Amino acid sequence: MIEYNIKPMGEGVYNVNKWDGGDMPIATYTVYAYNGKLTCNCPAGKWHKYCKHTTYVRDYRRRERQSEPIDMLMKVFYQGDN
Repeated sequence: MIEYNIKPMGEGVYNVNKWDGGDMPIATYTVYAYNGKLTCNCPAGKWHKYCKHTTYVRDYRRRERQSEPIDMLMKVFYQGDN
């Protein structure tokens, strides 16, 4: 079974590792977030074609945002009222 693991590497940089069940990933691609767009260094991404790695990172970022604590969201929401 093929699995993809996403690892944040810094501000707007993510490694996407492709695993086939072994000890080491069989491929690693880097996805960059810049100005709201995601780009990947895989062959498809280099030609500005559809890339599943950017989709995985987009979903990962969405899940991360949804799991933020409620107090933090409230602070951000009410920040302008103070």
